[in-house]
Amino acid sequence: MKTISLLVMAAGMGSRYGGLKQLDPVGPNGETIIDYSVYDAIQSGFNQVVFVNLKEGMKQSCDTYFYEISRRLGVDRLSETAKKFGLGEKVFGGLFENEKKGLVPNTIWKKNALGQSWVLGETIITGIGQGF
Repeated sequence: MKTISLLVMAAGMGSRYGGLKQLDPVGPNGETIIDYSVYDAIQSGFNQVVFVNLKEGMKQSCDTYFYEISRRLGVDRLSETAKKFGLGEKVFGGLFENEKKGLVPNTIWKKNALGQSWVLGETIITGIGQGF
């Protein structure tokens, strides 16, 4: 499990809604959004529903899970979450004089540093700890 995977999961769980909206009860009998989604899939003719959840995504280190979460969040939200966890900062508090800060890329950084716009593919590879 890569550190970036945990960060992507934290950003995904805390984004906009502030929780796990798929599992919150919304129906009159406590049905969840995921219950309605499975029902709709079956009614539409799907004979199999496969879930890759947070636990399996971690266990399998399933890059496609993290690609999709990263794509939905966007690099700026990933960057914001990474900084909340201290990524990009010196970790040894001045113990080593040659220690440098790390890079937590985002759209503004790329525009300022390279004069280029951010592209979606960079978000996806950033979500698995690759890229800049």
